Parts: sequence; C-alpha cells; structure tokens
Amino acid sequence: MIAYQTQMLPQVNYQKMGKNFPFPLVELEYSTMQDCCDFLKILKSALIKEHLVQIPELLIANLCAYLGTMVTVHTVHQAEKLEPLIINLIKHQALAAYQHFNQYPINNTISSNKQKKKNVEMLRESTPGSIIVQTMRLARVMMDMLKELKDHQEDHFKSLYPPKQTELFCSQETLIKIMLLVSSEKCAKWRDRLEGVSDHYIINQLAIQIGWLIGYFSHLDIRSPEETQYFDYSLPIIQLYRKHVYQLMHAYASAKQTQEEVELPENPEDLLNEIHSLLEKAQAQRPPIINDFQKQISVAQARIEKTLIELVMQKYSIKIMLMSLFYFWFTLEAPLYAADLGAVEGEDVFLHMSVIIDLIKKTVRSLPNQIRAPEVEALNEKMQILKSYLPDPEILDKTLPENIKEQTIHINTSIHTLISECINQSFHLEAITIALFSQWMRLSVFFGISESEWQKMDHYFPDILIAVRKHLHSIGISEMTR
Repeated sequence: MIAYQTQMLPQVNYQKMGKNFPFPLVELEYSTMQDCCDFLKILKSALIKEHLVQIPELLIANLCAYLGTMVTVHTVHQAEKLEPLIINLIKHQALAAYQHFNQYPINNTISSNKQKKKNVEMLRESTPGSIIVQTMRLARVMMDMLKELKDHQEDHFKSLYPPKQTELFCSQETLIKIMLLVSSEKCAKWRDRLEGVSDHYIINQLAIQIGWLIGYFSHLDIRSPEETQYFDYSLPIIQLYRKHVYQLMHAYASAKQTQEEVELPENPEDLLNEIHSLLEKAQAQRPPIINDFQKQISVAQARIEKTLIELVMQKYSIKIMLMSLFYFWFTLEAPLYAADLGAVEGEDVFLHMSVIIDLIKKTVRSLPNQIRAPEVEALNEKMQILKSYLPDPEILDKTLPENIKEQTIHINTSIHTLISECINQSFHLEAITIALFSQWMRLSVFFGISESEWQKMDHYFPDILIAVRKHLHSIGISEMTR
C-alpha cells in the first residue's frame, strides 16, 4: 500500500497500523469520511431551518470548525500546540491531492467519460490507502447537499431570486451545539475503538481528509488551492473554534467545581459514613452468601476495605496502596495459575501491571452496560465527591510522598498482617487473592476511572478474573515451547 508522504502529528505512525493495531488504515479513512457525513447531515438540517445556501468553501470551513472542536474535545490542553501542525498538514495534503488530480484529471478539461473513469482508476492505484474513494464519496455528499439547500431556499421563497443572504454560517449557538454533540459522541466511540492508542490518529486523518477535499474541489475549479479561497475561509476557523470550545469547557469545569465545592460536606468522615450506608444498601441487593468460601471472600473484602479507608484518612499515598495490593495479589495468585512456576519466581511483579490493566479495560469494553439500582447510582455520585478531596489523577500517578520509604513499610506491613491473620484463620488462599484483586481494582477510581466504570468492572468481576488468570497461565509458556 502506498504511504502518505507527509509529516504526521506526534504519536501518529501509519506504518504501525498492522496486525496489533485496533483497525487497519482503510477503516480509519472510511470512518473519518463517515464522521464528516454524519456532521454534515445534522448541519444540513440546521441550514435548512435557517434557509441558508452554501458553497464548497463554506462547507469545508464548517468541517474545519468541526476539526477545531474535535481536537479540543479529544486533547483539551494539547490542542493549541497541535493547531499549527494540523494547519500545515491540511495545506500539504491539499497541494499533494491537487497534484495527483492534475496528473490524472477528472475535471472539465477531460471531455471523455471513458478517460475520466480510467483516470479515477489510476488515481486509486497511485494514491495512499482509500483516500481517493473516501474523498470522492464525501465530495458527492457535499455537492448533493449544496443542491438540496439551494432547492429548499428557492421553494421557501417561491422565487428564482430569493432575498440576499446576509449570513455565511448558521447561527453560532446552533453550530456550536452541533459540533459539541457530534464531536463528544464520536470521541467516546473512538476511545473504545482505539483501545489506548493515541487520539491523534483521528485528528490526523480528519486533517488529511479536509486537505484532500480542498485539493479535489480546487482541481474541479481548475485553480491551485493557493489561488482559491479555501485556505482563507477554512484555516482561521480552526483556531477560532479551538479557542471558543476550550473557553466553554474551561468555564463549564470551573462552574462544576464551584458547585461541587458548595455541595461538599464539612467533614470527609460524614461523606464516608454516607458512602458506607449506601454500600450496605447496594450490597444487600447482591445474591446471598451460601457457602464458606463466599463468606471468606466477603470477610477478607471488608477487612481490606477497612484498612484502606483508615490509611486514606491518615493521608497515606493511594498510589503506594495500589502497588502494594497488586504486589501481594500477584505474589499469591501467579503461582496458583502460571503454567511454569519457575517463570514466576524472580519475576518483576510490576512489569505485569500495565498488561493486566489493559486486559481489564479490553474485557470490560467488550461487555454490555448493566442496569444499576438507585442506591448504586447514588453511590457513584458520592464516590465522585470523595475523589474531589484528592489531587488530580495525573498528580497521583506521577508524584510520591517525600517519606515514601516509611509509608511503603507501613502500608506493606498493614496489608501483610491482614493477609497473615486470614491465613491463620484457615481462609482459602483463593478467597484472599480475590479480595486483594477486587480492592486493587477498586482503587483505580482514584486514577482516572469513574465510579460508573468501576461499577461495570465490579459487575463483570468473574469475567475479568477469567481473562486475568488466562494471562497468568501464559507466563513462561513461550519459553517452555522453545
């Protein structure tokens, strides 16, 4: 497959879109084109309501407004740094597309339909991925949209000469609502599909697609993109909406933070009491414990939870607690399920943490959302408030306390003592490991996982456990089969 000859955005490398990538390049190109169609479909309804007509330059400017919104929704603070790179990418691809179309022209300079069809095939063979197909599909949608808007305006005013249009775009309020609606919905869907890969791929491809549209329409106009008004209409719009959407997001976040500060109880212990009460109500709806093994899990869970809450209230590092729980869980669990016990001994425990986190995310994403009781919904809300007492997830993830050694010793001793007590009371080892693993996942809500996402993880805990134990079983297998 022919590669795009251009400087991509940071963290984007189309050459890596092979077997281990969530989807192939062709799917990225097609889905980007479809996203544009979905946006234009909603935009068309708004333009019809306001009886506005458009020209290709304006439709591409609207797509650039969508791009400015999308890059802000996906990257927030990084959007400003990406903006000049995006603009350069659009310009480069517009000129590259224009050169390709001029090499195999399909505009009015070619009168033979047979020759045009031949040139289209040559374009498909000489250009990257499926960009020619997606560009021409999207351009067809846009041209049909232009005709439909013109026909509607003429029908509305019952005249071949309707009043002069004074507005180029639909109302600012309507346009921003459309862009935020579409970009936020698409962002959530892309995040699922990307499976942890950088959002920059989506932004990168949309910039490329816009560039190719400009090159294609310039070719139809028989003028270089630099001689048309496409760049003048479109590129400043990216910055305009990037800034505007960022300001809206910042204002919303500030207002929400102020509201949450007002709603916070004076004493965190009061909030913990509320959470404890809601936990009891939520847990009362679970299936009853029917055997000793389930009882052991429940008791171990309660003891670990009590210990962790005490440590939180003493302002011990949650990150150290997270790592300690993972260490003790892996140390006890891996020998039970690894195919090769020798491979487990001396293994760096924390090398497996990111792999298991990705495995959990992938497993949960593949399962449907569950219906939650009102008590669980209320618990979600209270836990989100509790997290406001702690630093941002990024800070928690990157910083550790100055007295890290003392805290680590105390936390490890607390958890080890608890485990030893359970073992001395003849708890089944698997009951202890299940409780440790569950509480380790529970602490993930302090590192960017919402309470709602945790509830789904908890609901599908058995499925997660099966997937994780398969991973543990695979440790050492590759070495054994050599």
